[in-house]
Amino acid sequence: MDKIRELPQGLGMALAQDSRALMAYANLSEAQKLSVISRAKAADSKEAMQSIIDGLSKNMF
Repeated sequence: MDKIRELPQGLGMALAQDSRALMAYANLSEAQKLSVISRAKAADSKEAMQSIIDGLSKNMF
């Protein structure tokens, strides 16, 4: 299945605003990407989503 179609809108928008996080996401394995997607789907606030993006941009995933 096309991973872009699975990408939650909020995650896609957040990645578009942070080039480091976007590059980090692009370099993840498929399993890691699925984990990020799952976490993003479970994020219940802007702050929770930002925490995911911050972790990616700091290569903490």
